[in-house]
Amino acid sequence: MRSMWVTGLIVLVLAAMNVQRDVPLRLNDQMMNLAADQAALMAAEGELAHSDTLAPVPGTYVGENVGTGSSWETIQAAFVQSPEHLANLTNPRFRSVGIGMAEGDGQVWLVQIFSDVEPSVHAEGVAWANSNGLMFGYPDGTFRPEQPVTRGQLATILMRESDRQ
Repeated sequence: MRSMWVTGLIVLVLAAMNVQRDVPLRLNDQMMNLAADQAALMAAEGELAHSDTLAPVPGTYVGENVGTGSSWETIQAAFVQSPEHLANLTNPRFRSVGIGMAEGDGQVWLVQIFSDVEPSVHAEGVAWANSNGLMFGYPDGTFRPEQPVTRGQLATILMRESDRQ
């Protein structure tokens, strides 16, 4: 369970991130836990490192920003000045984020994990269908779980499922 202090900081980081975006990111609990674990690992080892695997992150398109500095504000400012980090912050495909922070050796360690899947009751099912080759989404990389499925799309899904058997 995150402390109220950490939760408050995460809300501030999210607000700072969303200033850079046309469509705001939404927090994803699973990704928050992964980001917190990675931030704690970096703080414990005293070394910046991207996650070994982002496989548990729901979605087909994921990204990650990692940084360390004297405060989350200095790290976020550095992300905005870095073309690679800014690309993650502003990428319109990203819909959700997990933010993790830890402190170690007088430094703040910050991890931001991005995904193209919005937090929803459908996220786990969408991730499963994608990883099992049943659905790959629309050309723009979205799944649009609230949009109706056509008969043609359903036929394709059923054919792919029968091929898996």
